[in-house]
Amino acid sequence: MNKRQLEEYLKECFKDVSYHDDLSREILAILKNSGCEAEFVKIFKKRVKFLKETGRFAVNNENFKKLKKCSSLWRIKICIKKLNIRIIYTYTRESDFILLHAFFEKGDKNVDNYDSHANIAKVRMEEIENEAKKRDRKRI
Repeated sequence: MNKRQLEEYLKECFKDVSYHDDLSREILAILKNSGCEAEFVKIFKKRVKFLKETGRFAVNNENFKKLKKCSSLWRIKICIKKLNIRIIYTYTRESDFILLHAFFEKGDKNVDNYDSHANIAKVRMEEIENEAKKRDRKRI
């Protein structure tokens, strides 16, 4: 699958989903030349659909987990062959989710250290909240 095809598939995956603008770029970088693009898209669609259907109850599934050190962040796990991908997300007050940050987890399976990635996700969450406030002010 080439870059353009992957971008089109990601657009389809992101349809009706809130996400930070940098997420797509991160996923493209992780998947570049991996040969796992089609499999990622297939699994990613399933995870997003599951998250839409179950909301906060998704954490009852092994592929979803609340981050220990951050009360407002959760993660999606996608493992494909040699790729161990994580996507951090949050919830809005309306209980909708927002996908914030994707990264390749390189560390030990027993280590749950997401600090640097959680910090990126928090900054992005603030950016999205600030944009929403600006839009709300313009409506008034």
